[in-house]
Amino acid sequence: MDQNPSVISARALVRKLAIQKAAKLSGLRAYEIWQAMQLLSTNGSLANLSDAVVQLALDFNQAPAAWKVIADKALEYEHLTVDRKP
Repeated sequence: MDQNPSVISARALVRKLAIQKAAKLSGLRAYEIWQAMQLLSTNGSLANLSDAVVQLALDFNQAPAAWKVIADKALEYEHLTVDRKP
C-alpha cells in the first residue's frame, strides 16, 4: 500500500465524499443501488436496471464505507415498504 501522505489524503477525501453522497440518497434510490451492487458482486444480470443505477453502483462499489451506508438505507427502506406476512 502506498504510504505517500498525499495519496492517503486523496483516498480519505474520496471516501468522505462517497459517504456524504450515499447519505443523501433517498431510500428507494439506495435500495435500487443496493440491488445493483449485489448483482455486481455475484456476476448477476444488470439488464433490467437503469444505466444511472448501474453507474452509481459501480462508483459506490469502490467505497466500502459508502456501501454500508447504502445497505443500511436500503434495508430500512425494504423493511418499511415490503409487504410483511402476518
